[in-house]
Amino acid sequence: MSEYRPDEGSFNINGARVAIAVARWNSQITESLLQGAQRALQRHGITEDDV
Repeated sequence: MSEYRPDEGSFNINGARVAIAVARWNSQITESLLQGAQRALQRHGITEDDV
């Protein structure tokens, strides 16, 4: 089993700008991945304006 714990730790992302690239292929999957990425960024303090 992996020792990776994605919910542990913290990092400073003040002033960060983020880009998310999403393929148009298989939108049922890629839209879910996009939504998950957006939720993860919001949990870490990245606003919609910074994406």
